[in-house]
Amino acid sequence: SSINSDNSSFCKAISDKITAKNKWLLHLKSSGDIVVDSGAKNALLDGSSLLAVGIKSLIGHFDKGDIVRIVDSDESFLGQGIVNYSSEDLQKIIGAQNWEHSKLLQRPANNSVVHVDNLVVI
Repeated sequence: SSINSDNSSFCKAISDKITAKNKWLLHLKSSGDIVVDSGAKNALLDGSSLLAVGIKSLIGHFDKGDIVRIVDSDESFLGQGIVNYSSEDLQKIIGAQNWEHSKLLQRPANNSVVHVDNLVVI
C-alpha cells in the first residue's frame, strides 16, 4: 500500500542530548548572576560564548573559575557556566568590545566572559 501525502504527516524525533559536563554544570551552586541584554540572549541561544558587550549588570560576588547563572533582564534563567573573570574585573569591562578588555584591565584578557565550551544554555 502507498501513503497518500495529502492525508499523512511525518514527524521527525528531536533528540535533546545533554552531555555529562552540561548536567554537571547545571547542578553546581552558582556564586552570582550575570544579567544580559536581548542581543546576548539571542547569541547564547544560537550557541555563542558570552561576551562582555552583551552584559547589562552583575548580581553578587564571584571569582574567576566560579559558576555563574546567566539571566535576562527579567532575571529569567538562561543558563549557567564557568566565568573567566572575577566580578570585580568584569565590572570594569561590562559593555566593552573584546579589543578593549586588555586596555581596561591593564593586562592580557580573555575574549569570552563564559566560553561556550564551559556553558550550558537551556
